[in-house]
Amino acid sequence: MERLRIAARAVVRSVMTFGTTAAIMADYKWLYFQHGHLGVASDEYARLRAQVHQRSANLLLWLCRNHGGIYNKAAQHVGSLVRMVPKEYTDTLSVLQDKAPFHPYEEVIEVFQREFGAFPSEFFLEFDETPMAAASLAQVHRAVTKDGHEVAVKVQYKEVQRNFRIDIWCMSALTRLVSTAFPEFQLAWVVKEFEENLTQEFDFRHEARNAERAQQRFANRAVDFHIPDIYWPLTTAHVLTMEFIHGTRITNVAELHRQNIDVEYLQQSLIDVFADMIFVHGEIHCDPHPGNMLVRPSLADPTIPQLVLLDHGLYRTLSPSFRHTYCDLWVGILTSNDTLLESAGSRLGAGGAKYWRFFPLMFAGHARGSPTGTQLGDDLTPADRAHLKAAFKGFSLEDAVDFLEGVPRDMLLVMRTMNLVSGVHRALGGRNLPKFRQQAWYAVVGRHAPLTGSWVARIVGWLADIPVVGSSAAAAVLDADRGSAGGSLVAWLREWTTVWWRLWVVIPAVQMWRAWQQRRVASAEVVAAAEAPAVAATV
Repeated sequence: MERLRIAARAVVRSVMTFGTTAAIMADYKWLYFQHGHLGVASDEYARLRAQVHQRSANLLLWLCRNHGGIYNKAAQHVGSLVRMVPKEYTDTLSVLQDKAPFHPYEEVIEVFQREFGAFPSEFFLEFDETPMAAASLAQVHRAVTKDGHEVAVKVQYKEVQRNFRIDIWCMSALTRLVSTAFPEFQLAWVVKEFEENLTQEFDFRHEARNAERAQQRFANRAVDFHIPDIYWPLTTAHVLTMEFIHGTRITNVAELHRQNIDVEYLQQSLIDVFADMIFVHGEIHCDPHPGNMLVRPSLADPTIPQLVLLDHGLYRTLSPSFRHTYCDLWVGILTSNDTLLESAGSRLGAGGAKYWRFFPLMFAGHARGSPTGTQLGDDLTPADRAHLKAAFKGFSLEDAVDFLEGVPRDMLLVMRTMNLVSGVHRALGGRNLPKFRQQAWYAVVGRHAPLTGSWVARIVGWLADIPVVGSSAAAAVLDADRGSAGGSLVAWLREWTTVWWRLWVVIPAVQMWRAWQQRRVASAEVVAAAEAPAVAATV
């Protein structure tokens, strides 16, 4: 009977998924059949295509809400690819939260008996039967250990892996169908990447080890950043026990203000942590949505807010070559260095080599060549948007897929991570220019500094490239330990000076000059408006 129930559910899920996909494909085919004569680059076709994007996004939202589980995770991934995927999809799918209905406590008991051969009551003084949170793979219960420690216990759903196999099979079949109907969309790599990433999350011991390694990497900033401790005796592949944190969700800004939390300090901590992960460490927490970040007053200094990062199931270890290239990309954007940008693009595969000119917009939201003189970090004006619309007139959804397919897989998770972090930063009231200044520091360090060994070794590595102090032989020994631009202290200082001059002097000076110009124009308009009646009266 149980097998029959599982089979029936699989059939229903599959039919709903295939039906939704068929409806979306038919909508796009009908659009081209009916209006293709307008030209896919025309404004009218773009307007009609945007309507199809919206209808399709609404259908996907309905499907994901019905199925939940990994469908929600897949939709969240698409929703986080801002500037990469049509706005209709990102705006619609970003509303999905990683939530699920609570599973009964009897299932929790069943998992405990399978993992430990005992009931929860044999390990805990208290164990709340009602979970405090539920997501696609597991739910979390508050508990108190026998020695009096308050903990959070994450219990994996017993059927989650079986549903996963069914859903992945559906997604794989659908991508083959879409690729057959639309040869320009080769999407098999998307499902493969998604399957590989999500498989990591099924073994909670993997998550526990990720958390401990991250603790070690950030041991130097324990005051403003914290990762919950793991309780290994009560952790298995399907049960994870960790330190319980009393904190406020990071995007609950009203509550943060009520507690007199220094939100501006929190903005800086957030960007520092993730810029350090990406540009320097090369070990990235890839699911930093608001539900995975809490804030509390630091235990060491209550005047300082402490960012607490949860859910370490999905991490990405960047290859050294990609991390160096990504540092180059950002330094190129921040210094408007097209030579460096093109070089970084050529090292990012076919997608990067073809679309490197769009990097400032894709990664920093910056309209290069703006008719209004908009600077890096400024909000886009209506004139900027019109300029970008003209520049992107020939850039289609096919081009976006082509770019994503043509870049290293590391790039996809880095882009997702930075988009999620930027969204949280905006929710906290953060501004772009201060964020770019923080990222600039880590990008330049990642390009130049020796990144392993003791601080003494790093300093020796830098000095080895100063001709008066070091020797070429000493420099050669350290080459393998350096960033993409070598380890020279002189080169590092020179590049940092260039970046500092642009971000701290040139851009603020231009912004002040533009503000002064706008005030002068506004004053002239007020004077002209005041003088107009007098002139009319004399006439």
